[in-house]
Amino acid sequence: MSARAPNGFTLIELVVVLILIGISVALVAPTISHSLERAHFQKDVRSVSAMLRLARSQAIAHKAPYTLSIDLDEHQVWVDAAQQQNAKQTRHMTRLPLSHTDTLRVKAQKHEKTSGTGTLVFYPNGSSGGGTIQMGRNGQKETIEINVNIVTGLASTKQTSK
Repeated sequence: MSARAPNGFTLIELVVVLILIGISVALVAPTISHSLERAHFQKDVRSVSAMLRLARSQAIAHKAPYTLSIDLDEHQVWVDAAQQQNAKQTRHMTRLPLSHTDTLRVKAQKHEKTSGTGTLVFYPNGSSGGGTIQMGRNGQKETIEINVNIVTGLASTKQTSK
């Protein structure tokens, strides 16, 4: 009689492979989760920067002051014409949620706000009232600071330590 080679894998071989796969997933999952959270937060930062550019370009295009407003309690940002902001009328504006940002601060005209609504103004000549927006995420050591230049109205972003 000839000895036959076994067909397939033994139960022990399958269990060892499953254990190795489980260990690999356990080691990689936290890294992927952290990277995903960081990417979502960076998306929020890019969204605020884009809204700053939108407010500036709207002010130039419409030859009227525009504001970028940030609801610090609800973590939402929107752009509006400055005249509309003072009007007591209901208006439809697009509010962009900053759902992956935990801390927000707005400093404009030497007043820092951590609650309520912070506002940065942009003028028809491209300049602005200036200001700084600080954004942070719990669990991260760095915060992002977006500075708006008074003369040019352009925004620059830098990373700062907490």
